[in-house]
Amino acid sequence: MLKPRDHLQHLAPYELPKKLSANRVTPPLLLAQNENYAEPSIKALAAARHACANSTRYPDPDTVDLRFSIANLHGIDPDRIVCGRGAMELISLLAMAYLEPGVSAVNSQFGYLYFQTATELVGARLIKAPEPGLVVDPAAITGCIDSTTRMVFIANPGNPTGSFLTKSDLIRIRDSLPESILLVIDEAYAEFVEPHKYEACFELVDEGATVVLRTFSKIYGLAGLRIGWGYFPFEIAALLRIIQQPNSVTAPGQAAAAAAIRDQQHVLSLRERTIQIRDDFVESLRMLGLNPRPSQGNFVLVEFQSSTAAASADAHLRTDAIVVRRMDGYGLLDCLRITLGTPEQMQFVVGSLAQWIDTQ
Repeated sequence: MLKPRDHLQHLAPYELPKKLSANRVTPPLLLAQNENYAEPSIKALAAARHACANSTRYPDPDTVDLRFSIANLHGIDPDRIVCGRGAMELISLLAMAYLEPGVSAVNSQFGYLYFQTATELVGARLIKAPEPGLVVDPAAITGCIDSTTRMVFIANPGNPTGSFLTKSDLIRIRDSLPESILLVIDEAYAEFVEPHKYEACFELVDEGATVVLRTFSKIYGLAGLRIGWGYFPFEIAALLRIIQQPNSVTAPGQAAAAAAIRDQQHVLSLRERTIQIRDDFVESLRMLGLNPRPSQGNFVLVEFQSSTAAASADAHLRTDAIVVRRMDGYGLLDCLRITLGTPEQMQFVVGSLAQWIDTQ
């Protein structure tokens, strides 16, 4: 009888939000996957359409235009940039390259679940550091390091909590790690951080054993095209290019992402609008007596009084065709994560939650 590798039989599938029934008349309001509420840059859409006209050819395997566009914006070396099918592919490649049975990786208690998936797929073990107050604790992270540790994952801002570590926090974590441990900093939501709070940490990569990941799925609004990128030490970038599937990023994806990153006016305007929507939504939830967590992402984690209350609120939102994310997979049974939409959509969510409160 054909059998898979033993450890694969015990893996749980990566959990996605539950969909509404397909026979609904009302189109659902999808606020469960931290997608962008706004359309991408019109320049990105035009570039993708143009690239589709030449789709009989394989895409550029070296993603030259995209890498140089990224490098020009951030002032970094294009030769140390690797692009992939979203940051997920790059996380998987790092796990494939540096983890194996008998070794471990460390993540925070409520860190991005795909870190665990990628670690366990290669037979390694994930250790979760305590996250008191739903905030990543650098001391707790370093306190989990042992002789088996090969990698530390940090999502910053954190998903699903929305918490944020300063650059000095990240430097403290890096300085506490031996060079034999790779620090992976996933900055998928960096562009949503309030400008006065964010400091780029690409120079940590220069010191070795650190990588920084980004994505075009969030503020750039290209989730459907699946494009991510990372900044790596030379030797890591070279290794990933060897093990990565050729032509990983589609030609329309490369073209759209390169055009999008060159349209920073669109990005800056969208960040400003999103921060305002986030602040207004948090304030509205507080006025309802709910407990939204501080967030630096394009989502808000809302704590309820109990797991029963969170489940009840989720069920009520679904009666209004609003799909948010249950946090059961993270062990946060009393929480819902709500992606930010337009101001009108967030007012609709607040109204639905107000109705739910009236029924309690």
